[in-house]
Formats: sequence, C-alpha cells, structure tokens
Amino acid sequence: MQNPWRNFPENSPFVLKIDEHFVEQYNASAKPEHKLQTSVMPTPYNGGLDAAKVVFLSLNPGYDILDNFRTEEYRKAIRENLADPYGYDNFVYLDKNFSSLNVNGNIITDPGYEWWKKRTRWLIDRCGEIKGRFMALEWFPYASKEFKKPKEIFPSQRFTFDLVREAIRRGKLIVIFRGRSNWFDSVTELEKYDNLLKLSSNQNICVSPGNLKDNGFEKIVAAMNSD
Repeated sequence: MQNPWRNFPENSPFVLKIDEHFVEQYNASAKPEHKLQTSVMPTPYNGGLDAAKVVFLSLNPGYDILDNFRTEEYRKAIRENLADPYGYDNFVYLDKNFSSLNVNGNIITDPGYEWWKKRTRWLIDRCGEIKGRFMALEWFPYASKEFKKPKEIFPSQRFTFDLVREAIRRGKLIVIFRGRSNWFDSVTELEKYDNLLKLSSNQNICVSPGNLKDNGFEKIVAAMNSD
C-alpha cells in the first residue's frame, strides 16, 4: 500500500480523506471520552524504520488538552515523519526542541515528551541518546481521551500494518506495549515472530530490566548500541 499520509490536510480537522467517512461515522455515536480529536494531528508512527533498532507497538495516541498548544514547528516535524516513515531519523516525542509548551505564558512539559521520557529512562541511562534508534507505531492513528475499538478497520491503518510486516521482514526487535490482541489479529505473522519481546506487566508500560521477559531489556540495549 502506498503511504496515504503524504496527502495530509494542512489545517484542522486533521483527517485523511480516505478516513473521513469512517471518522464521521465513529464520532457520530461515540461517547465524549471516546470521540476522535481531529483538532490535533494523528500520529500513526513516530521515528523511521531504516534507522530503528527496536520497534514499539502501542494502541492509539492519548489526548490531552495541552496537545492543542503544540507549535507549527512541531506539526512540521510530524508531517515530515508522516511523509517518510522509513528514512526519518528523529523521534519527535523525545526531541528536546519540543519538550515544553507555552500555555498562556506558562512553560510546562509536553505530555508526549513526559510520557516517553518516563517509560524509556532506563534505556537512556544505559544507551544515552536514543531518539533516532527506535520507532513507535500505533494500532489506531487518531487521538482520544479513552480508546474504544472501532467496528471496522480504517483504510489508513493498513499502511501501519504493512510497516510492521516490513519490520518483521527486516528482523527488527519488536515490543508490544498495548493492544496485543489487536496487533495479532491485524498482523497474523506477529504472534509467532521470533524477535517479539513481551512485557512482564501490560499495566506497567515501561522499558525496564524488570518489565521484559527472557532477558528482553538486555537484548534491546544490545540492539540500540549496535552499529
């Protein structure tokens, strides 16, 4: 499948044309906490597959009202990543240039930066700078306060599933953070993939020595530190 995210709207609502009907249909009956927040940019993936040593799979982007305070420079970086999921060599959520927000004159930490920093701090301690060395993909690209699985797959999701299949073909280490059953249903090759690492606790989403089975943390560190 060709990359649909290259044809992304310049302004809100931030919805791909091929997804418009699905988003409208979903939101028409969704509870407020489940509504897809089209005022903020979706992030089906972050990072680039070519440089990634590890691929993290999650469920969907969470929504925080602070997301609306992100800058045009931030949105430009996301657009560049959406257009090039292979060669892009940054990880916007861990980029210090986007680590803070100006909220009505108050400088606060960006919620995405805070989330990823907290969950990868053990890797940062062992490997130093890690942005550009891993990729994260979301099973569902649009943000909401709480996730509720749509009744049908949105067209754009199929491109994400193809990226996971390509990661498998290249032998990348893969870790599922959230949505294991959704990922297994959508990418059937994934369940028996030899380089799939599992968290010890799906309630505690972090990349730490105590939260990965079968010496998984050391495997990630070795991959991150490899040339």
